[in-house]
Amino acid sequence: MKKITAGYKLLILVVLLLLFWHGPVRLVFVCVAVPAFLFGYFLQSQPLKMFEIQKRFYARLNWRIEPISLQKEIRNTKVMGWGLMVFVVVAALFIILRD
Repeated sequence: MKKITAGYKLLILVVLLLLFWHGPVRLVFVCVAVPAFLFGYFLQSQPLKMFEIQKRFYARLNWRIEPISLQKEIRNTKVMGWGLMVFVVVAALFIILRD
């Protein structure tokens, strides 16, 4: 089982705190930002599994995808996951501080 690092704990804490924030955009935040944050966490923590899901999806469309470098694919997927999680938190903080 993978250990949750301090960075994950901080991001999860910010998202949970934002869930209890009351304002006009709370429902939008809960319905859009939380799933996006969780998807980013999945991308960062399971990059190979995400690539396999993508390969199966494209196989149904009669396309075959294969990375030139699997290590770069995994690294880029992790970076995209981190980027999505940070973007969600920054966007939510921007919305909250704007009100």
